[in-house]
Amino acid sequence: MQYQVIKWLYRSLYLILLVGMAGLIVGMFLRSPGIIGDGRADFYHQISGTAERPFAYRTLIPTTIRMLTIPIDDTTRESLAEWGLGNPFVYDVFSTSAWRIDWLPEFVLASMLMFLAVLGWLWSLNYLMTGVYSGNRYGMDALIFLGLLGLPPFFTATNYIYDIPALFFFTLGLALMIRRHWIAYLIVFFLACLNKETTILLTMIFVLYFFNQSRMNRREYIQWLVAQLLIFGVVRIFLMAAFADNPGGALRFQADFNLRLFTMQTYSLPEFFTWIGLGLLVFYKWNEKPLFLRYASTIIAPLVGLMLLFGIITETRVFYEIYPIILLLIFHSIGQILEFNLENQPLLEGKS
Repeated sequence: MQYQVIKWLYRSLYLILLVGMAGLIVGMFLRSPGIIGDGRADFYHQISGTAERPFAYRTLIPTTIRMLTIPIDDTTRESLAEWGLGNPFVYDVFSTSAWRIDWLPEFVLASMLMFLAVLGWLWSLNYLMTGVYSGNRYGMDALIFLGLLGLPPFFTATNYIYDIPALFFFTLGLALMIRRHWIAYLIVFFLACLNKETTILLTMIFVLYFFNQSRMNRREYIQWLVAQLLIFGVVRIFLMAAFADNPGGALRFQADFNLRLFTMQTYSLPEFFTWIGLGLLVFYKWNEKPLFLRYASTIIAPLVGLMLLFGIITETRVFYEIYPIILLLIFHSIGQILEFNLENQPLLEGKS
């Protein structure tokens, strides 16, 4: 009985701490550097559906916010703006964040959705972790908390309201994939495609990992592969048609800009040692790490290629999709070093 009480207290305190820290992280995401953006890709254009392509294609969260705020008439909106101006806390948040007070409903909804996405990601990360590992629950809880603390380094330049949802959907997709919950996976895959086109990297992982017929027979393999390609293709065609009149293009070629930026960028010794340390943790006892994670880590190659050609090399936010994979690879190393070993889940992993 006493053990059960202690266990309940521990879980309650842990969840309170996790949720509280998630709130602080979301606050950082929203305000530092913020979600406003610039040019025709800013928050206002995204919500109104007039953003430049390819930003306009990442429509799930902007469209959700737009649909939920359509019923708010001008009179109600003005009343909310007046209330916000008269509330010291709200006024301080909006003024220091450079948010327009007349867009109060949109920013409130965006904040709520980002908070729910972070909570969803924490749950999904735990779901993925227990799909590939078994081990000490307290150690795994500590590692989940560590993963949450690792989010702020992604908050560089400008944050976009599809970033955290992309992390959530991709992590959940990985967890459902390793558990072979295919109907739920396809639903998540569909939503993720509406959120960001890099969802197709989940299909790349599927192709590589399940190609071995000891993990999936060829008929099922083709069936689920075709389903993913159809969903991605239909969503892309729909989005391209829906936003055909928006300015911009399907991709922004920025290799020349990145080359100039690289020649101007300087890196400190602590930054180099940090990257080296993380690399060592990723590859420590590589062959003992879950096979699924080793296959999944191959998406680093297309992510780097896309960043060099179409992204900006100083924006770590382009690596959200691989973050849960790198985390779990590092968690295995930390477990080995601190001797609360994480054991691979052989039943969910399948044969190697």
